[in-house]
Amino acid sequence: MDQTIIRDVKLEDVAEIKAIICETWDWKGEFIQSDTTLNAAVGMYMNDIFYHSTFAKVAVYRDKIVGMIFGSVKGEIPTCRLLQESALKHTLTLLHATPAERQNIEEYMSKLHHTYGKLIEGKENLYGGCLEFLIVSKEARGLKLGKKLVDELICHFKDKNVKSFYLYSDLGCNYGFYGHNGFTLIAEQEMNFQFSFGNEMDKAFLYDYQIN
Repeated sequence: MDQTIIRDVKLEDVAEIKAIICETWDWKGEFIQSDTTLNAAVGMYMNDIFYHSTFAKVAVYRDKIVGMIFGSVKGEIPTCRLLQESALKHTLTLLHATPAERQNIEEYMSKLHHTYGKLIEGKENLYGGCLEFLIVSKEARGLKLGKKLVDELICHFKDKNVKSFYLYSDLGCNYGFYGHNGFTLIAEQEMNFQFSFGNEMDKAFLYDYQIN
């Protein structure tokens, strides 16, 4: 991976970004059956990330995206909203999803955002930035690409005079990565999802990072 380059995100990257997320999250199966529904669900999720982000980079190896990071600086105008896909198109797609798919997506999205809100409540003014989203493809894991992407964001935050930032994670992510790279676990909260195929327990985490 010595030939990996880090560059700004382009509009034409969105489809590849979503494909990596679909592969990594492994939502296909009991949670979502249809590829069309999966594409719309991931598109809605990423639209929220794009809406808030002021920083966006991808890692590219041999012309293939293998990782990405998004971040935001408090008070700055978001710069990634042009990456957003049609919310109306995704909404119409989800309206034609099966009742079970709609139940699972709504349950996951609403409970996740509610939990994140609880974790950050009363702490919003402590931070000047947020790591909005970080993902590395399965083929690139273990190659310290995640750290390389985080270092890019930290450099950006330093340029913007951000002294500290936060991020959310959960059991489905490689949350141990943050503890091994200088982040501090601030709070955690259990989540009980009531999916069409049964209940599942998860846990959400709030981490922060103090920039020296």
